[in-house]
Amino acid sequence: MSTQKSKCAERPLKNEVTKYITSCNIGPGPTRTTTIHPFPRGMSAPDPDPDSLPVKSSSDDEATPAAKSTKRRKPTPEEAAFNSKLKDQSSLRFISAKVCEIVESKVTTTYNEVANELVIEALKLFDDGVHPDKKKKDHEKNIRRRVYDALNVLLATDIISKTKEKGDREKSIHWRGYPTTTSVDLIMLQKEKEAALAEIEKKKECLQELLVQNVCFRNLERRNKRIKLDEQDEKIPLPFIVVNTAENAVIQCEMNQDKTDVMLDFNMPFEINDDNEILKRLGL
Repeated sequence: MSTQKSKCAERPLKNEVTKYITSCNIGPGPTRTTTIHPFPRGMSAPDPDPDSLPVKSSSDDEATPAAKSTKRRKPTPEEAAFNSKLKDQSSLRFISAKVCEIVESKVTTTYNEVANELVIEALKLFDDGVHPDKKKKDHEKNIRRRVYDALNVLLATDIISKTKEKGDREKSIHWRGYPTTTSVDLIMLQKEKEAALAEIEKKKECLQELLVQNVCFRNLERRNKRIKLDEQDEKIPLPFIVVNTAENAVIQCEMNQDKTDVMLDFNMPFEINDDNEILKRLGL
């Protein structure tokens, strides 16, 4: 009987508490501290209704660990040394030096040959089987990517070259050598200097020949002015050539109709001289 009375008393009490909270007008606005006394003094709050309690979902359980402060575990000295070795092996400077050594020793190779050799050497750190396979695969991918970058850097600096013949599956890599400014450049500059000096000497000889021709032609012009030639005399136009051979030589000569092509056949040695040589021999 007492139980029924207590339940009947809780219902009007609950309604009264709801009206009181509603009359407080608690809502968004400026931050303030409000003290609410929903129950008269000396009266305790009723037991909560199990149906009105919030249900705890699985998402709340998943969010609980995230809310906790996760402190990162400090690696052991062995793990720190292992990570340091992985970092050193993955650096572009280290990979570039190794790639240079391999390509220089092989002279001609391919990307896969260089990458496979470096991967085999790098994965020796995982021979103990302690570290996970995922870390091993990630390290292999990183090594291959670094090898590709290193080859591009060496190609840009003209240390290596790439060629692809017809039928090849991938490009061949050829070693060209390190760029130096002491021996290779000095030899190249010396060769360029010698070629330039030889070209200058040829031009000097050509210029000297042109000067001699000019002098010969001027002297010939003055000689012809001094000597009165008959207009009926046959004149030899310039330029011309003179063919010399022995008196008893047999010569066969063939000429086309417009006299532009001449074919000579000698049974004895002969020599050919141009107009410049004849003028020199005449002392002009």
